Amino acid sequence: MKTLRQLLLWLQNRCNIIMLLTAQNIAMRQQLIILQRGNNKPSIKNRDRLFWMAFAKLFIGWRDCLFIIKPETVVSWHRKGFKQFWRWKSRTAHRGRPRISRKVRLLVRNKHCLGGATDSR
Repeated sequence: MKTLRQLLLWLQNRCNIIMLLTAQNIAMRQQLIILQRGNNKPSIKNRDRLFWMAFAKLFIGWRDCLFIIKPETVVSWHRKGFKQFWRWKSRTAHRGRPRISRKVRLLVRNKHCLGGATDSR
């Protein structure tokens, strides 16, 4: 039983190492793609930013894989995306004062005509 447990722990450790190496490989390939676009200064597009934000969420050691971007930059992109999402989520469909239904306007008009208020004009 002890041998089986040790075997399972070894297998789990081996899988974790493989997953770590695969994630690092993906990160390196993404950076190579950015560098191969040409120019002296790498052009980072929105899809690259989305990749790094998702990678930072899914992979614990993501900071060790960055060479062309500072980790603080990825964190600032994530914060900016979070702000944009909630700005979009809390936007109003109609600006200005909401319309009052016809029934309510008629009710107020009738109340006014019955002597509820005097006209000051």
